[in-house]
Amino acid sequence: MSTSKIARRDFVKGTAGTAALVAATAAGASMALADDVADVMTAEKAEGAKWAFQVPPEPIPDDQIANTVENDVVVIGGGTAGLVAAARLLEQGVGVTLIAQSGIPVGRGGSTFVMGSKLMDEKGVHSDIAKAYKKMMGYHSFLVDQEKWWLHANRSEEAMNWLIDLMTTGSSYGGCDLTPVLEAHYEDPEDIVSEYWGTHDFIGGPNAPTSTRENPQQDVVENLAAYCASLGGDLRFVVTGKQLVREDGGKGRVTAVVAEEDGGYTKFVGTKAVVLATGDFGANDEMVHAYCPEWVWDIKGGVYEGTGHQMGLWVGAAWQKTKMAAPMLFNFQYVKICNQVRAFQGLLVNKEGKRFSNEDNVLSHAALAALGQTDHESFAIWDTEYAKTGPWGEDYYGGPSVAGENGEAMIAAWDDMVEHSGEPIAMNGASLAMDIYKGDSIEELAEKMGLPVDEVMATVERYNGYCETGVDEEFHKMPERLQPVATPPFYMCRCQPWFLIATGGLQTNLDMQVIDTEGQVIPGLYAVGTIVDDMFANCYSTHFPGHNLGGNCLTFGYVAAEAIAANE
Repeated sequence: MSTSKIARRDFVKGTAGTAALVAATAAGASMALADDVADVMTAEKAEGAKWAFQVPPEPIPDDQIANTVENDVVVIGGGTAGLVAAARLLEQGVGVTLIAQSGIPVGRGGSTFVMGSKLMDEKGVHSDIAKAYKKMMGYHSFLVDQEKWWLHANRSEEAMNWLIDLMTTGSSYGGCDLTPVLEAHYEDPEDIVSEYWGTHDFIGGPNAPTSTRENPQQDVVENLAAYCASLGGDLRFVVTGKQLVREDGGKGRVTAVVAEEDGGYTKFVGTKAVVLATGDFGANDEMVHAYCPEWVWDIKGGVYEGTGHQMGLWVGAAWQKTKMAAPMLFNFQYVKICNQVRAFQGLLVNKEGKRFSNEDNVLSHAALAALGQTDHESFAIWDTEYAKTGPWGEDYYGGPSVAGENGEAMIAAWDDMVEHSGEPIAMNGASLAMDIYKGDSIEELAEKMGLPVDEVMATVERYNGYCETGVDEEFHKMPERLQPVATPPFYMCRCQPWFLIATGGLQTNLDMQVIDTEGQVIPGLYAVGTIVDDMFANCYSTHFPGHNLGGNCLTFGYVAAEAIAANE
């Protein structure tokens, strides 16, 4: 993070000044020169410094509020978490008004990870929960909230069975009938990069044709919205929450949210509770700099602006214990060139033409490895024989595939990518080019990519030698994963990690009540979904594909509704 970038923000004298001072001293500059530097940071100055988004705005005056709407609960957010909470509340006879900034219910992803379900029982597949959780917590350096992880483990089966019942009977309440399926998982013989059983999708709806897998989760949220409407829920879209109302001078109960609607302000009063289900903050540049500065780089995405996080902070909510938020990272180019592990298994080189990692990895961790390379780029190299390494297209266990069942289908997919090479692809706010070439020689492809030809050829020769001997002397890739690059035509694809969302945020207890900076519950305020604290650290891992959707959104939305109905 540069000093100039901080200076363009409203942050009060950020840490970049410290870095500048240290660098100057290391270079032999005298401390006297510090007098000539305008924004030198000191520990004294840093104490109490705030970002602009942390400073509460002036309350919206009552005379600007045109309307007041009252219900038992106000849910802010029209994604999976908010709609799950709303639906479960309505089932229990609790009135709900749901407001959402979007124009329609919004479903993102589709992979929903739980630790058990009636579908898993039917298929006879389960994972060793204790082993899986211990391993996964290790990937997160044990910086996660273990109580919340076990809450997900203990309540997710109940929540998923409830969701399965709703989705398979969608037509009975104005939605469409969907079919639950399990995503195929990968069991690593070395048990290092294994995925675990429990990732569910719902297919068969208009937004999830199996030929393209556009967005199966959109069908889920549209069904949930229809179910809420059938139970009398008050769902309002294109309504933006602006400020929470906390009584007793900001020390009492959260009773309402003031929102912008039709160019004016409406106060939405929740007599029992207000629920924040507003997504992430990855599209807010200030918040990314504050809470995950390691992920400020040229290519990034992000979905939401963190409005819910900010509203919570303004009424005294505490930020998560793990200060650095964990990003959800992927290498989008891998989608059509992967096989069982959901990461590319051929040869990866960096901009210098050298290998830099063991390619046998999951998507999120493969993206992390690439971040340390020049320009955050890597280059996948493979040949037509790679199409025989399958099995391909195992997207759903015992169900339909997406990419095709055989190598010929994969070659056709790669050739289609080549045909559209150079076309920009929008990925969550980032615009990335599909940069892929096909040719009869690796030299030709390296030249087109601007890579050092001699170094690339030397790397390929060494790698092919390891494939022949069955021993990777550099990165110790499993022998069965050593696929040579030797049979033309060859392919080469530029791979760039992209930033999906920033996970985490406000501290909550196991009822999803928001906690203040003194460790006390903020009465009347709940949070569910990606806004929930300390579920992920370092990086969101795809060893549990769909842990955020299955835990933070489905399970915690369900749990919060149960707690509100029972206790408020």
